[in-house]
Parts: sequence; structure tokens; C-alpha cells
Amino acid sequence: MKLIALTMLTTTLLTGSAYGSASKIICGTQPGEIYFVGPVPHYQMWPGLWYSSNYGTTLELRDQSQYETYGGIWADAADSSLYRSYQPPNSNHEEFSSNGGNDWVIVNTENADQDLSYASGVIPGEVYRSANIQPFYHILERSTNNGIEYVQCSTTGFPDTLGIYTAALGADPGEVYICSNHGYLYYSADYGENFSFQGDVGEIAEVPNESVLLNGAEPGEIYLFWSNYFDERKIWRFSDYGISGELLYTFYYGIEWATCRFSTSGQPGEIYFYAVNYHPYSGGVVHILHTTDYGQNWDFYQHDLTQNAIELKIPSAPSLEQITVWPNPFNASTSIHFELGKPSTIRMTVYDIRGDRVRQLITDKELIPGGYNVSWTAINENRQPVASGIYLLEMQVDQFKEIKKMVLVR
Repeated sequence: MKLIALTMLTTTLLTGSAYGSASKIICGTQPGEIYFVGPVPHYQMWPGLWYSSNYGTTLELRDQSQYETYGGIWADAADSSLYRSYQPPNSNHEEFSSNGGNDWVIVNTENADQDLSYASGVIPGEVYRSANIQPFYHILERSTNNGIEYVQCSTTGFPDTLGIYTAALGADPGEVYICSNHGYLYYSADYGENFSFQGDVGEIAEVPNESVLLNGAEPGEIYLFWSNYFDERKIWRFSDYGISGELLYTFYYGIEWATCRFSTSGQPGEIYFYAVNYHPYSGGVVHILHTTDYGQNWDFYQHDLTQNAIELKIPSAPSLEQITVWPNPFNASTSIHFELGKPSTIRMTVYDIRGDRVRQLITDKELIPGGYNVSWTAINENRQPVASGIYLLEMQVDQFKEIKKMVLVR
């Protein structure tokens, strides 16, 4: 068995849009409100807009596309107000809804494109977008009247040669973040007029360039979402205006889950993750996970949309509450401590930096809730000492995985 390191590929969704576009899941203004684009039962491959008022426990279909694309969605700061970038045949336009997605009106057709980046949600009526005026050259525009009219931002300090891949807003009015196609992060405190370079997200978060920014709930806070398309879905939190980031959580969903996204609300620590597995011509399955403590604990909801939206809540998932490796770096041996919040199936494996398996520490063992300690004495499956270097500890708890880096110094 080999743990393979995979290069980032930009995910193509059912709509054909890239990760730099508007989102597929957003939070409303009221607690527990979410909207997401998902499959519609028994209705070809055409998606719809789903709504939940209770954190994803139950769903209501608000709107259905008449085409194979729905477009990206994003939320306004006003109650029940939404936007979407729509691409019916032979046209692009932006639409606005003031009643939670039940009805839509076209507000703009100039430079509208569902593959562009949009940001909103701090000031009612305020929308930012990266307008595509020529190939590989984007400008930042701002609207204060629900996208009806846009005015170009000065973006002083942001090089003209860099395209805008993604954008997000901080909690303070005027707090704007943009990330270039090269992964360079910039910050503005004056509504996009002047920007300062904050860093390279590839170095800060140790991921490739194609990462998506999400709004923060506190001044100086933003989130970053990255997926390698095949299985890893990661989210980072920046709390110092983009200078440094902290990895909060990694979900592992395979390639069959065509759409996987995170969303943040206006409440500190609240994050949603959703994944969609489309079933051709019969709807699909949706997973929604919700946390209010920066990813320490998640509630999990599954919806089978191939039938009549069957709801299932599995509390306290994942059950892995804590995992630590100490000492680290280590010389002869190290101890892995983890705690479980419910009965779970555990697998623990050590890999080298190339992804080759070194030693299986636990193999699919059923464990009851509680704390556990496992020692690794730096030997392989043949009980031979391994060389100094970096090793990866993969901890799988039911369907969830977490990876820790360990450093052996002899």
C-alpha cells in the first residue's frame, strides 16, 4: 500500500465552473440558514437551489435550473438576499433574489461570468467581483446597489500582470482580500483602493496556488479552502490579516464526490462543509457537516436526494477529539495519544515522505470511547530501525482521516 502525493488539479463542477467562481454553498443571515446548489431527485442532471433553516437537518427546494448549469451563489448582508452568476445558453448574467432564492431578477449582464470570483456579505447591497476584461487580466470592481452598477477599484499595490483568482471580505467594512492566480495574497483596508502584499499562500499553507478564500467573522480573519480534487479537502484559518495560517481540518472524499466546498458564516468558529455525489438522471447524495468551534467537533447530516430527501443526523462525527505526538522530533520512540468520543473503527499507519508504508500500528480495530496511547519505536514492518527523516502518521477513524508529521532524529 502506498500513500500517494497528488498534484493539485482545478476541479470542474457539474456547472463547468472552476474553484475561482462564486460558491456552491453559502450561509444566510439567520442562525442555521444555509443555501447550496445540489441535485434534484429524478430530474435529469439539472441542479437546484436547496435551503435549510436548521443547520442542514432538513432541506427545502427553493429553485430549479432549466439548464444543465445553475451558476455560483453568494449572500448579501440583508436578510434573505442572494446573488447568483448564471450562464444559460449563449449568455452570462448576474441575478438577485430578495426572498431567499424563490424568485430572481437579472441585475447585470456586463462582464458577468460564473467563472469569476465574487465576494459580499458585510454591507447590504455591496458586491465585489473580478471582471474579466481580457484573457488572464482581471480588474476588481465594487457595487453598492446589489450588482446593478459596478465601479472599478484602484487596486493600487496589486500588480496589473496578476489575475485575480479568488476574493473574500473581512468583518470590518472596507476589509478586502484578493489572491492572484499565482497564489499571492493581498489585503486592502479601504474597499479595494490600496493593497499590500501579505504573502504566498503556497508557502503559508503549504498548498498549490489554486486555493479559495472565504469571508471571516472577525477583523483580520479569513479562511482558505483547498482541494486536490481526488480526496483531500482542507480548510485553513488566518487571524492576522493573512500573514500566517492554521490548518483546521482535512476531509477525505473521493473523486466520485464531484462538488466539495466549505462556507463560513458571520459567527466566530462556525464553518460548513458539504459534498455532493451526483447520480446520473436520478439526483444524488449530499453530506453536510457543521462546526461551531473551528473544526474541533462536527455535526453530520446526510440527505438522499435520489428519493424524497431522507434526513439522517449522526451526532458527534467525527469521533476523534484529540491526537498528539510527543516527543516530536524524537530519537528512539514517540507516543501517540488520541481520544475518542464514541465507539469507532481505528486504523493507524506510518508512511515515509515518499508515501511508502513503513509500519501498521493499528489495523481496523473497534475501540470504545476514551483515551489511548500507542508507541512507535522507529522500526518498520520487518522490525528494522528506520533512518532519520520525516514520517507521516495517518490516523483513520471510521470515514475520517487525519495526518500528523513526525520527525525522527537519530
